[in-house]
Amino acid sequence: MSNEQISDAYFVSEYVEDLIKDYLYFRGYNATLKAMENDQKNARDKLLQPTKIIREIQNLIDTHDLSGLRNYWSFLHKQFFSRLERDHLEVMRKIETGVLRLYLTSAIREGKKDKVNEFFEMLSNELQQLPEWKDWFAVPYIKGIQEHPKYGRYFGKAYLEKIMVSLHNFICTILANMPRPMLMRFEEELLKSKRVAKENDELIEQMSQANFERRASEEEVQKYKIQIKDKEIQMEQLKKQLTDFLRIRNLSPGDKNIKLPNSLPRLKLEGNRPQSMGDDPRDNPRDNCLQSLPPSFSNKTCDPAVISKPDVKVGYVENDNEEIPSCYEILSEVLSPQHVDAVPVPNSIQDVVTGNSHPENSLKTGTDTTRKDDNLDVDKNLLTFYNCHQLDEAPFLFLSRDHYTGHGSPITHCKVAPGGLSVASADIKGGVRVWEFGERINDVYKVNCSSFQVLSLEWECKYAQSLFVGGNNSKVQLHSIANKKLQHELELSEHYPRVLSIACHPINNSFVLACSESDQHRLGTLTIWDWKTLKMTSRIEVQPRPFSITTTSFNHNGNLLLTGGVDGMVRLYDLSNQGCIMGWHAHAGEISNLMFSNDENSIYSMGSDSKFTQWSIQNMGQRLQDIPVEVDACIPHLIMGKGHRKPSDLAVGKLFAFDSDSDHVLTCGNPRAHVYKLVRSAPVEHVLSIGGHNDVITCVDWSSSQTCCSCITGCADGSINVTTLLRQ
Repeated sequence: MSNEQISDAYFVSEYVEDLIKDYLYFRGYNATLKAMENDQKNARDKLLQPTKIIREIQNLIDTHDLSGLRNYWSFLHKQFFSRLERDHLEVMRKIETGVLRLYLTSAIREGKKDKVNEFFEMLSNELQQLPEWKDWFAVPYIKGIQEHPKYGRYFGKAYLEKIMVSLHNFICTILANMPRPMLMRFEEELLKSKRVAKENDELIEQMSQANFERRASEEEVQKYKIQIKDKEIQMEQLKKQLTDFLRIRNLSPGDKNIKLPNSLPRLKLEGNRPQSMGDDPRDNPRDNCLQSLPPSFSNKTCDPAVISKPDVKVGYVENDNEEIPSCYEILSEVLSPQHVDAVPVPNSIQDVVTGNSHPENSLKTGTDTTRKDDNLDVDKNLLTFYNCHQLDEAPFLFLSRDHYTGHGSPITHCKVAPGGLSVASADIKGGVRVWEFGERINDVYKVNCSSFQVLSLEWECKYAQSLFVGGNNSKVQLHSIANKKLQHELELSEHYPRVLSIACHPINNSFVLACSESDQHRLGTLTIWDWKTLKMTSRIEVQPRPFSITTTSFNHNGNLLLTGGVDGMVRLYDLSNQGCIMGWHAHAGEISNLMFSNDENSIYSMGSDSKFTQWSIQNMGQRLQDIPVEVDACIPHLIMGKGHRKPSDLAVGKLFAFDSDSDHVLTCGNPRAHVYKLVRSAPVEHVLSIGGHNDVITCVDWSSSQTCCSCITGCADGSINVTTLLRQ
């Protein structure tokens, strides 16, 4: 019988008895009511409670009341045991024998010889007929009976517990199967019905919840299927366009029978001069460059014309009314159909067709398009490749550039989520935005933290569904991006209100907070928290003094924590024992950013002393190389104003970022970002500059896939650019 069934039985018994008392009182049967109450006081079955029955038997054994024990057992036999089937009677007799032996051993153990003699005198006639009691008549005369090999176990505590547990289970089984009076069965069935109805309601609710989750999952799966199908169509179109472009590039320069693919755009040529759709050539100064064309160029010639401006549409011409694509149109359609003004344009059509340079055919315009040294200036407003003569020598191919203008003030942070398509950004006025890029830019979540200054921003690493925002108000906010709301707000010490850095563990639910005091920013704390419980788990000691930590970074498995402080020290901590395993003085001023390389054999740090340095992990403090970068790349808080810099107490965002293989690093600049190629055991090579901004770049990040990569650049003019490149 379970505890719930026993509880229900007690409740039913008391409830039925109350009903009977109420009825007797109503009818005026006072004598009957008084007799019932007397019987209840003397009820020997103790309301059918097995625990109380066991306690009563134990009490009779301890007080050596043999007559009371026999009378109580007779009552139980008459009330319950006599109704048992034949198979259960044998079990009942064994338990009865065990109870009598418990009484006898208790009397012998306590030296009650009179009780022992009374036991055999009262029960001798009955016990002589039972074979299990034949040898027990000699027990009172055996000395040291408790140590006897045959009878000693009956005097132990284990035998007592065994008999009592067996008796308890036996009584529970009897009570569970004993037929109830009709009145009690009615109440039991009512309680059972209520219990079943409650369980049924819970199951129905669980089933409804499961159906709702299943429908939501099906809708989500269908949505993803549609997105995957759209992506597949776009990939097929891109592959076709790239194939067409490569086929055109391999054509012979003198081939007049050029069959152009249908996937490429076409331009209508009228007369002897190409004209953009909807432009008046008389009012368009760009057509002035056509006046410099050699006399041999006409609408019947097949010699390629050379262009130096992306807006000049020139191509092969065979008659006045034929539609043909120009070199610029082919490149702009294949590489960036949305940004025609940013397409890399070579000096001539032959450069595209053959890859050769023909400087003697260059147009003489007001803009000097000749190549200087080994630099390839694809577009003065966008890309400049270094140390290459041809486009096919460049490490990247330009695909597109997108602009995000959701901020109205200088950008302090822009961080790509671990998934790679979501970006969290913040500005100097406390505006925090989460947005997505890809086919187009979409705002996902907005929050204005105008009451405090945003100093740090970090994604939760496991699911990228939560965003940490730290400020100068002794608080850290945890925003749920999925639910688009503020989920929690963590209160910190008022002595260290500035949250300079937040770093989430890449595997578990912990994160690190680096805080500093409000006035001098020299002293601070470094603590570890659990973002599920929002409680501090430990504090990391910074030696020799508790200097303020300005930047933190985990390694790939979160076992090592890298920190940089205002004292210019780099410290590496082992989180298994929270001890500092190495440290060295890296910069003359505070450290702005630092990070492990992807192979974790070296560390890169950037400081306020305008130095970007690579350090060895195997040899502590060994400087591997200094990377030559712009001064503005290391000091983002010097904002470029109208012709002068103005210091500002700004947060320091991410100042450099690696691609997925650590072969290239992206840094800030003024007004262009720069990409450097990192070659092991060789000097760093400057390979690319990315434009598109009008002021100093304050933060960067890099999102990489297998073939494409997106460079995120935030600027002091309040704009953020996403430049997508294709690896060659």
